[in-house]
Amino acid sequence: MTTSQHAAAAAWITIWQRETFAPSWYRDAARECSVEGRDARRREIVLAACLAESYLYEWFRDHVVPDDEAALLQCFPAANRRRSLADRWKHAVKTAVDQTWLAGPADFSGPGWADLLKLIEYRNGLLHAGASRPVSVRPPSQVDPPVPTASTLDTLAAGWALDVVIAEIRRLHHLAGTATPAWLMPF
Repeated sequence: MTTSQHAAAAAWITIWQRETFAPSWYRDAARECSVEGRDARRREIVLAACLAESYLYEWFRDHVVPDDEAALLQCFPAANRRRSLADRWKHAVKTAVDQTWLAGPADFSGPGWADLLKLIEYRNGLLHAGASRPVSVRPPSQVDPPVPTASTLDTLAAGWALDVVIAEIRRLHHLAGTATPAWLMPF
């Protein structure tokens, strides 16, 4: 083969090296569900959100549009990387429904979606110091209130965050008509 023939052959060969982290995020979050207290809820929220992010992408990559880089880029365009998890989730699902890769309609109005938005808000508050904001004793305060509050973390049931993500993952599988993986069990 000549150099130009090698170059032409290389142009159509794509090798994907895949990493799958969702099962590990699930195990990490599930471990926190067996621990009591504010710090366990804090960690569970963050780890459950990591599960949601990883699972969404990995599931699309491996099951919805396997080995189709162009389709994967439609669902997860580079321009969306800095957008919120909720925006990326909506975009990926709506795109897949529009392309008939998933059965529709894509519904983002139910209580499960509202719970996922709350989980994302809590995760963002924990990671971006929103939970560290002071509480004002006299209104009106110029400081945004903490999210989540310490009392919210103290009263959240163990497993809440993980159950929220599992419910939304089950909705994805319902849209695709596929079975939820055995390792993903409700807490």
